[in-house]
Amino acid sequence: MPLTLYTATGCAKCNVVRRFLDDHDLSFTEYNVRDADNTGFREFYASHRLSILRGKDGIYFPILFNGRKVYQDLLPILGFLQSGDRPLRFFLPSEQPKGWVGGIHTSAGDPTGVADLMAVLAHVRKSGFKVELFTDGSQPEVLQTIAEKKLGDRVIMEICGPPGLYRAITGKPLSAADLSLSIELAASFGDYRFRTVLLPFVRGDRGATGFLTTAEVAEIAELIKTVTGGNHHPFVVSSGYTGAVTGDHNQSTRTISLQELFAYRTAARRYLVKTEIEQRSGNLLQEEA
Repeated sequence: MPLTLYTATGCAKCNVVRRFLDDHDLSFTEYNVRDADNTGFREFYASHRLSILRGKDGIYFPILFNGRKVYQDLLPILGFLQSGDRPLRFFLPSEQPKGWVGGIHTSAGDPTGVADLMAVLAHVRKSGFKVELFTDGSQPEVLQTIAEKKLGDRVIMEICGPPGLYRAITGKPLSAADLSLSIELAASFGDYRFRTVLLPFVRGDRGATGFLTTAEVAEIAELIKTVTGGNHHPFVVSSGYTGAVTGDHNQSTRTISLQELFAYRTAARRYLVKTEIEQRSGNLLQEEA
């Protein structure tokens, strides 16, 4: 399997991938895109540009090509190198501050690949990076293993709704026990945040589209308080974004107004006093309503 690695000068993630390849005696050809003669990369880019992702600062590096598929950014590349043709599906390219890696969705991957996930995270941590994790509450056993092995530094937990509404909102059910365990695990990390994004979804068989109510968001806050025994956990209620309604082929342009967000915050603060609201731009609104 011929491997080609495309790197950039000063790219710390590129160094980690290079070290992983060397440690595992994997031969590869490397092209630095900053070299005066970067014909190799230019030809590759011209042939595969539709498969190459760009962030706000340009192309994600490193890039690895195995002759069939393009792998991009640190964790997706390490995941492929560790697990071979069996995709882990835990990793997505992610923009993070210097010294951090993210895009690790513990609820999205194959739980039978946890050993490979741990090997990747251990290599990343050994290389000096801090690790941000994301969970929606499902597959808590994956997050539990990471916590036990101390391979994560920050957790963002998105609680999509009360357990009874998870299927309608996400398309898959989630038991109250799994959601509660995930909340407990997230709060055990030194750096964590709970978040609920208000997105339109179809309620029940009648096809009525709506958002979580203030009472349902308060129910989420109450669950966090009950599970953890504390009311000072960071909890953010976000207005979400426009997009497809879960369970419906129509598009929804309705979003939660700022005034409505204040009502959600008031309801949640009955149980979590640090509840804040977030605009779609990602700005926290911390002033009193």
